Amino acid sequence: ASNSNDLTLKVDFSDISGASSDRLLLAGIDPKEITFNIRGSSDISDKNNLKTSAVISISSGSLLLESEIRLIENILYAKLSKFPDFDPLSTQMLAAYKDKWFSFSYDEDMGDYLSSIKSKTKSKLTAEQEAYINKLLLEARVIKAGRRLPSEEIDEVATHHFSFDIDKKAFVSFMETTAKYIDEINGNSAEAASLDSETLSLALDKVKNFKGEMWIGRSDKLIRKISASFEIQPDPKKEEQIKISAIGTMSNWNQPVTITAPSESTPLMSLIKASLDSAKQKGAEAAIISNLST
Repeated sequence: ASNSNDLTLKVDFSDISGASSDRLLLAGIDPKEITFNIRGSSDISDKNNLKTSAVISISSGSLLLESEIRLIENILYAKLSKFPDFDPLSTQMLAAYKDKWFSFSYDEDMGDYLSSIKSKTKSKLTAEQEAYINKLLLEARVIKAGRRLPSEEIDEVATHHFSFDIDKKAFVSFMETTAKYIDEINGNSAEAASLDSETLSLALDKVKNFKGEMWIGRSDKLIRKISASFEIQPDPKKEEQIKISAIGTMSNWNQPVTITAPSESTPLMSLIKASLDSAKQKGAEAAIISNLST
């Protein structure tokens, strides 16, 4: 229930007319391609204490924005590690938060809000209900195995390598069946169905040329690597595609993971309160100066 992972997602807008502008290019930003990367480790063996540590980065041209997050004991810690040079004022403001940890407690900061939600909704799914939904997913056969590809070693682990595709109709059918089942559990009427299958089908129809590959460990049957690429056609009247590709590697399955809280952090809610108080103070001072000058 623990592993290390590295996921890279690239979004290519080069085929979309008007995706670029001279102003952005002069700032070093290439709006035609954006790359997202998440690398880290997680341990979900204890559902009441999920642990995650990850470095998240977004890049486009010479622009690089990077942050680090840690989740432990229902507290989310985050810090800004790198940011691009914008205008002097923005750069100065961001520099004040660079390499400083901020924390957000789900229990303390969202306790009342979460309690309100729980009072209006049903409890979480039982183990039996989750098992039934997993059974529906397996029976739906959303992922269609393709042809076997040459075997490869991933991190010195022998794997089965094959292509796969997504059955859109099977996915919509699974979502419909699952939504109806959850609605029944929650006591919702058929008229209040939570899934608009027609809208979902129309959205999936915009996905073109899907190609997927998967590498699964020969001995442990665990996913070691997965890749996918597809295109999205935003406007059916235009032959323009947004090209999306993703590749992820998983390693160190079920190995001990050490994730610790930062030694020091500033509660996010305290920072927000201080900022609001400062803004109110400056507003009051401006009002006094304005009254004195009239």
